[in-house]
Amino acid sequence: AYNMSDDHDAVIETCTVMLFLNPNNEEALFTRANAFRAKNNIPYAVLDYQKALQICQNEQLRSTITNNIQRLSYAQYSYD
Repeated sequence: AYNMSDDHDAVIETCTVMLFLNPNNEEALFTRANAFRAKNNIPYAVLDYQKALQICQNEQLRSTITNNIQRLSYAQYSYD
């Protein structure tokens, strides 16, 4: 697993390379989504969370991803 650091750009870059090699790497998708979220890049975070959710078999991780999507969607639209 790639540890989240303060250098979110490096995390995103590393995960992107991992996903180029294996597009179904749910851990890379989840980690990259978290990095996008930390950078407040909500649309990209939601896209990666949704992709991860489509391929994820782990129920606990699926639950976490679903909660993250719901929180981000609420945050994105609660200012209207």
